Amino acid sequence: MRRIIAFVLLALPLLWAVPALAQQPYPLEFTPYPCPFPNPTTPNIRLECGSVTLPQDRAQPAAQQVEVAVAIFRAVGIHTRPDPLIYLDGGPGSYTIERWGPLFDTAFAPFADHRDIILIDYRGTGYSRPNLICTEQSDYTHLYLQDANMDDDQLTERYLEATENCRQRLVNDGVDLGMYTSAILAQDVVDVWTALGYNQVNLLGISYGSRLALTLMRDHPQAIRSVIIDGVYPPQVSQQETSFFTLSRVLEEVFTTCAADTTCAASYPNLREVTYELAFRLQEAPIDLHMSIPDEQGSPQNYTNSLNGVQLFNTFQHFLYYNHASSILPRIIYQAYENGNFEPFNYLASQPYADLYNFSGGLNVTINCNEELPFVNVAKIIESARQYPELVRLYGFDESTFSTGEILEYVDFCSRWHTANPDPIENQAVSSDIPVLITSGQFDPVTPPEWAELAAQTLSNHYRYTFPGMGHGVMLSGLNSCPVLIGIAFLNNPAQSPDSGCIQHMQVSFDIPISRLQLLVQTNNNLGLRYVYPKGWVDTSGSATVFQPSRTSRSGIMYAPVFNQDARYYIDSVKEFYKITQENLPERVVIRSQMWTINRMYSEGNGYYINIAYTVKGDNSVVIITFTPDAAENVVIYEQFLLPALGSVRIN
Repeated sequence: MRRIIAFVLLALPLLWAVPALAQQPYPLEFTPYPCPFPNPTTPNIRLECGSVTLPQDRAQPAAQQVEVAVAIFRAVGIHTRPDPLIYLDGGPGSYTIERWGPLFDTAFAPFADHRDIILIDYRGTGYSRPNLICTEQSDYTHLYLQDANMDDDQLTERYLEATENCRQRLVNDGVDLGMYTSAILAQDVVDVWTALGYNQVNLLGISYGSRLALTLMRDHPQAIRSVIIDGVYPPQVSQQETSFFTLSRVLEEVFTTCAADTTCAASYPNLREVTYELAFRLQEAPIDLHMSIPDEQGSPQNYTNSLNGVQLFNTFQHFLYYNHASSILPRIIYQAYENGNFEPFNYLASQPYADLYNFSGGLNVTINCNEELPFVNVAKIIESARQYPELVRLYGFDESTFSTGEILEYVDFCSRWHTANPDPIENQAVSSDIPVLITSGQFDPVTPPEWAELAAQTLSNHYRYTFPGMGHGVMLSGLNSCPVLIGIAFLNNPAQSPDSGCIQHMQVSFDIPISRLQLLVQTNNNLGLRYVYPKGWVDTSGSATVFQPSRTSRSGIMYAPVFNQDARYYIDSVKEFYKITQENLPERVVIRSQMWTINRMYSEGNGYYINIAYTVKGDNSVVIITFTPDAAENVVIYEQFLLPALGSVRIN
């Protein structure tokens, strides 16, 4: 049962829609209120926040109301375009405004040059009211983590009770769960842009947001100028039926890509065999993990939980959501396999639980049970599983009991939520001639590129691209990233194929252990410094102050000139950033008549070895920082870079 429940809580769900209801007359007004986060620093952007009040049930507009929260990043200038970009977030259940509003400068600013950006908290989520958060489910998770003696049946019953209690509380508060569907959410989006006075819009849907964008294209196409769907989940696929495929596909993609890379293959030989051997080893003899999970007040709670083979693969799958995680994964696997170093998993295994109390479980369950279960075909699950015998063995998949056991538990789970059946159209492909850009990451662990290709078959006016090295959701990867450049070009002219030449320059650069460094000398006149850096390392700061073996490496060095202030204040901020838990006594060395202080530290929470060296010259200081998650690598960096660097630095 644990595997089924995990799907309901954490996996990207399928949503369904019903044909748009005939609108009843109700006012559409935007009510402003103070924004819950600071104004962005992006020039020519004016931030406005507020809500649009809508009927819970449009057939009864005078009855219960819902408030849909909106954040508007208005482009201010003479060349502002009248068609905004509306962002449709994943989940469903994610807190869009709380999560992405403070990140506007890095995530959305590239799209905001001459166009408004709109963030919406779907009804039932975030700052929208009511919020369908299920604290009962979150409390259950803490119970599950702290009580290792509970068996599967007890855990299942406790979870079902928590789910039922959440539903009853929501119903008692006047929530009509039948009014929380993809089609109704889509109508909310239309009402929001109407209330804001837009006649034409562009959509950016990522993950579940791509499903909602497709629903809008089907039910409300008239005002849609263009659409970007990223991490595509088309309605005609079932995550339940393809779960073994999606997990196997992404792992095999990592294995084959590493094998095709000479350096990766030499550093991590037989990666596939090693990974499965490690998983089966852990399944037989789990190891303890030390996890930190926030409670309802946001305070971290520490738990000791076990890591077995199934949890190992689940952790891999969640980790590969992140862009460029594939570059790091082989190294993490080998560290665990060869050295028994599972330190990174303390952090990685905690991440799926990071938003327990910042997630609308009620909306997630409603949509999953309304829109996923009715279309699940047990025979297809069994047929798919048979193609992956190693995963079947690892996960203990028993087709003789699945159709009568686990699937019935899933039905029981949803029956306690009291859901209805969708229209069959909600399991059918969406056809449209609206211009659409379809994007995928090569290593997407939940919405593989094959699903983007499937969606494209019925979207006659599309451009489709897969981006090497990237994971789930590529379109918010930052200024000057290849997906963003293509997305901007598409929005500027949806009728023209965007220039995709940047894809040719994207490479998967695996994180390789550091064994020997050759140093080069560099002078930075802007900073007034002369210093050394390792040959072949990449300037990842853009200002020649941070160097790493590759842009995806977790190791690196940093030079930080500190003018007119004590370097110790800067060092204290670094220590706070890395949450330093262990610190040796400072070392003081004199090199070329210059006194240097060296602090050697370890961050247990992040699993990083940190070295900080600083020197003072007059009113100015130079701070040198090295960081790596690997103990042996830390010795190499310390001896072959840091000590020589102390003698090379010149302050002008």
